[in-house]
Amino acid sequence: MIPGFFKNKPVVIMKKFIPFCLFFLSVFVAFGQVQYQIEWQETNQTYVVSLVSQATWESPQNITSTAQITIKAPTGSFEPVNLTNLQPNVVFELNSRHDAPEEAPAFDYISFGLQTMGTGDLHYESGKTIPLFSFQNAGDCSGALFLVDSNDPFMPPNSKMANIANQITILGAQGNAWVGNVGEGKADCSFSTGTKDETLLARGMSLFPNPVKDQLFVTFEWAGPAGDMEAILYDVLGKEAWRGTVQFAPGANRIRIDMKDLRAGVYSLRFEGGDFEHTLQRVVKN
Repeated sequence: MIPGFFKNKPVVIMKKFIPFCLFFLSVFVAFGQVQYQIEWQETNQTYVVSLVSQATWESPQNITSTAQITIKAPTGSFEPVNLTNLQPNVVFELNSRHDAPEEAPAFDYISFGLQTMGTGDLHYESGKTIPLFSFQNAGDCSGALFLVDSNDPFMPPNSKMANIANQITILGAQGNAWVGNVGEGKADCSFSTGTKDETLLARGMSLFPNPVKDQLFVTFEWAGPAGDMEAILYDVLGKEAWRGTVQFAPGANRIRIDMKDLRAGVYSLRFEGGDFEHTLQRVVKN
């Protein structure tokens, strides 16, 4: 051994090791991660799904090749309608649905998938929330919706051979960047913060027959002034299938809606006019 050979070497080694560690840490942080978020907007009775990025990726590192977002709702209570994409040139559509699987019979699982694969139109900035799409329920409030997490009992492998996992593949992340959900990943329409309740204006609103073949009737007590309302039928994809004007009058009302020319399927009926908006539970057309 050469005397004094290692005398000053630890300092040299540490000087080289520290920059290496900082470089490794910077690479790890650069990969970054993404969380999903779901919110309930009471004013327009709408759910909004967003992503929150923990990293900044500029072109071409922001290229997003695939993405899936899965929600779960109480069994038999939720039919998404009026799906609206919120980012230009970024399209999400209903991907799949699995109702009451044996692993979690209390829930229906609904997945939305990115259709514009390979898009460069999502602009990721650290700490920035990017609204992706919104939707409504064809029926009345069904309670809380949840984004699935990695511990969900219906995660693959499962009885339906279904892939419900949330994911988002970003070039800058070198793979799946999804790491979880913001907060509880929950949106609950049953907690109201507003002061206006449309049921105070339209009491006891119900429809019959349901299923319907030709004529649908809606009955209720109207506590507001007389006036015209827009009646709108949406199909299960959220597309408008019929629109007409109906008259609301103070007191007992019986509205007739002609559905004989519509295709068989599931619809939601919505009334809009002035400050009043209300969506009835789903209507089944035979």
